[in-house]
Amino acid sequence: MTQENFTRDELLEIGFSSVGNNVIVSRDVRFFAISGSLGNNIRIDTFTILTGEIVLEDNVHLSPLCFLSATGGRITMEDGSGIGPQCAILTKSDDYTRGDLSSEGKVAGDISIGHHSIIGAGCKIFPGVTIGPEVSIGSNCMITSDVKAGDMVVSRGASTITVGNRADQ
Repeated sequence: MTQENFTRDELLEIGFSSVGNNVIVSRDVRFFAISGSLGNNIRIDTFTILTGEIVLEDNVHLSPLCFLSATGGRITMEDGSGIGPQCAILTKSDDYTRGDLSSEGKVAGDISIGHHSIIGAGCKIFPGVTIGPEVSIGSNCMITSDVKAGDMVVSRGASTITVGNRADQ
């Protein structure tokens, strides 16, 4: 019978500098060029992918099918924070607002999620965002700028709007 979760020693071998107590990480989680640390009482569910420098403080939960990509900065999730299924946290992305899409252009920056903040299913968090403590973000939101402590953020639905045209720049 195979073990369902990684051991503490295996997580240290993968690249984390420290691993706390009561850390439950499914063997179905994938790691690429990982560094950072895992606090106490961490749970990382199946089919999650982590890459880069990721710091999870105590009592953090990552639901199934999440993608944390810290290739353009560090991702920090403070005590008691969590993300729902199918979330993506990206510290590097193409710059979709640049005038010439044929040229190279990336945006990058650290992402911090404050203590006791919850991120709903399907959310996307983009480079350079700081989410304050005790924030709740509803499902399927795209977070492109900082969120203040205590804010509750929801999506306005599935409608799309045009914010400009490259030909007008």
